[in-house]
Amino acid sequence: MTGRKALVLTLALLIFCLALTPQASALTVKPGKPSEYRPRETLSVSGVATPNTAVSIQLFDPEGRLVVSGQAFTDDEGYFEVESLYVFTVGDPEGNWKIKVYDPVAGEYAETTVKLTYEGADIEPPNLVIVLEPLKPKYGKELIIIRVLSDQPLKTRPLITVYQYNMPKPVRLEAYNETEDYTVWNTTYTPNPEYEGPAMIEVIAEDQAGNIGKAVLTFTVEVEPEWVKPVKKLEERVTRLENRTSAIENQLKSLTEQLQGLQATLNSQFAILTAKISDLGERLQANQQMTYIAVGVGAAALALVVFLIVRLRKATVTEIPTEETAPTPET
Repeated sequence: MTGRKALVLTLALLIFCLALTPQASALTVKPGKPSEYRPRETLSVSGVATPNTAVSIQLFDPEGRLVVSGQAFTDDEGYFEVESLYVFTVGDPEGNWKIKVYDPVAGEYAETTVKLTYEGADIEPPNLVIVLEPLKPKYGKELIIIRVLSDQPLKTRPLITVYQYNMPKPVRLEAYNETEDYTVWNTTYTPNPEYEGPAMIEVIAEDQAGNIGKAVLTFTVEVEPEWVKPVKKLEERVTRLENRTSAIENQLKSLTEQLQGLQATLNSQFAILTAKISDLGERLQANQQMTYIAVGVGAAALALVVFLIVRLRKATVTEIPTEETAPTPET
């Protein structure tokens, strides 16, 4: 009887142990979606293995490199699921990625593949530009308007951080949207005058596709001492006087050039007039000589005429007969 009891007890214990031992199920694995994946999409995995067991899961890229290695636990029915096994990033190689699952109880492996493609994916980060108003080489304790311009609509507020030289902690600023397309954002900042020297503004922003862009702008913080203000005012007055003096000098130079031009014109006109007067004098002198000649010729002609008249008269008186000498007519 004792031997039978021992045998029955052993069989009962064996049956109990077998009942507690997990029963192996056919190992399966599948991705969250059978279609292609693109950068920034999340890969999830589910499957069936031995109930209440830890299965190992590995992910290999197209070049065969191990990217993820982890575990998942099955439930009472053998089902397991990993909602975020891996998030594909820009820079991951395109091609087929292998998911490999191992069930240590069943001693089985199962695998499947998913494809990563960049086709149709927006992977360009936003181009960010930082603009300061007013635009100056140096800033004191004054209000500065900081504008962030993006070539793509932003998904969230840009993160704006200001760093000043030797300042223990940077300053985080909250930006506000200016446009309906979320491409222009602004905020304000007043430099801390206790930390003069170089300063930097850093902007980090994410676009609608999840691309991260970054921009940096440097400026200088320099606070003027009180004694500099009157000196600066004096310098401004001196500068204004210099500008006025320079303007007067330019006017005098212009007048001098005009006078020189006028003098050159007068000299030219005077030379022309002198030449004309000289020519006129020569003509007058020539005309005077001709007049003298004409007068002389006229006088000579007149004397000749008088001479001829006198001779003619003499000849006439000689030829006229008188009564005493008149011939006696013949009978």
